[in-house]
Amino acid sequence: MIARRLRRGGLLGVAGILVVVAGAPGCSTSEDDEGSSASAASATINVVGAKVAICDDEAGGCPKCDEKIGDYELTADERESCTLKILRGGLKDRVNAVISRAGRQGFFLRTSGGTGAKYKLVRIKVLPEVGQEQNARSQYTKLSGSFTVNEGAGASGGVSVYSVSMPVRFAFEFEDTTGDTPRQEVFVMRNTYNLTPFFYMNSVLAVNLSVGGILSQFGGGPVASALLSALGGNASLKVDAAHQVKWTTPVCADAFDGSPQEPAPVPAAAPASGGAPPSAPRDTLRVFDNDFLANVLVPACEQYKKDNGDDVSCDLGARESTGSTQTILERNANLLNRKILPVAGCTVIEQPLLSANTYRMSFVAPKAWGFESGHEAFLYEANPRASDVWHRQDEIQIIGADGDPGEACGSARLADGEICVHATTQKSRFGGACDAINGSGPRTFGISQSTGTSEDETLQFRLR
Repeated sequence: MIARRLRRGGLLGVAGILVVVAGAPGCSTSEDDEGSSASAASATINVVGAKVAICDDEAGGCPKCDEKIGDYELTADERESCTLKILRGGLKDRVNAVISRAGRQGFFLRTSGGTGAKYKLVRIKVLPEVGQEQNARSQYTKLSGSFTVNEGAGASGGVSVYSVSMPVRFAFEFEDTTGDTPRQEVFVMRNTYNLTPFFYMNSVLAVNLSVGGILSQFGGGPVASALLSALGGNASLKVDAAHQVKWTTPVCADAFDGSPQEPAPVPAAAPASGGAPPSAPRDTLRVFDNDFLANVLVPACEQYKKDNGDDVSCDLGARESTGSTQTILERNANLLNRKILPVAGCTVIEQPLLSANTYRMSFVAPKAWGFESGHEAFLYEANPRASDVWHRQDEIQIIGADGDPGEACGSARLADGEICVHATTQKSRFGGACDAINGSGPRTFGISQSTGTSEDETLQFRLR
């Protein structure tokens, strides 16, 4: 008889977003380091023989993508992307590499291709997120406002985005035949990973994508997930006009670490077309790795110790045990609802006789927001009778971002993780308001990358 138990990591309260999943083009698994050997007490685990069940199918996969998204008809190959079958080989490779690395840090398990291993990974399950009405959700999105450059310059067409969002969980089934009674244990990773298997953006206009712009306009839903995946782990990305970005391989930002120690390079140019996602540097899938280590491998080790009475090491070492399992949404939870960034400084820099003055404005923004020179945003003014209602005024142009913690940004001071962003705009009869911005009174002007509601161009947000 085989004893079975189910172990789970904690469930996410917020749906996950973006990672290039192991095995997909543009993502490479971690390479094994040379030189260290397993201790005599180390056990071996066979990963190579594991089966991968995708949507409960060990040979096929999930249902195909919809035949049509918006006005775009998917080809037969593009529809195959939603099956997620491409994950089958790469997922095992990634898991094998992560376990190997942990073994070299002193963890008791070492990977082995031999059939005689007493401890085996027998099955990996890619599970549709429970509770979703439809696991594969197609969406058609038009980008405008702060996302586009020179939108009002008479260009015909716009920016159309066609994508599919697929939230999934990962479960791992182990078999232990060390004792007299074979045992099976199932461990589930903590995070929901919101995959984007199909993405196509046709940009007639130039596009500026950034973490802040995406979250402030779309929140944390499936549209945001698809656009964040296009960043490839970067804070911002510019796509030139008359370009297309397309991939038919699962991508998900949740697995990107995004830490300063492992910055992701900005792609030199967006691909005109093709099936590969944005390129990512090696070993950036640390959130996925850490989730597997903390919620699958260590619990499996502790259960092995309990079942077999073996004094083995379940210590991952300092390098592995300090990793975060937070997804992009969790790391940026404080940014999700920051619709307005108050203007902290104002200076008139041009005063022509026959036209409006040009003003330079400064405001504090999170570094993770991704503001860069050339980005566009909007100036908002608070309603004098309802301070949590903001009315859109003018479009502004970002001209730069700088500053270190403790430095001044207008009348404000920068904290850790913040930068001072500078922008320009032309306005008439704004001198009094500019002086008030530099004063100590209530903040009545703010910056947002959201266009506001389509009905009355307002945002509802209360400053802290």
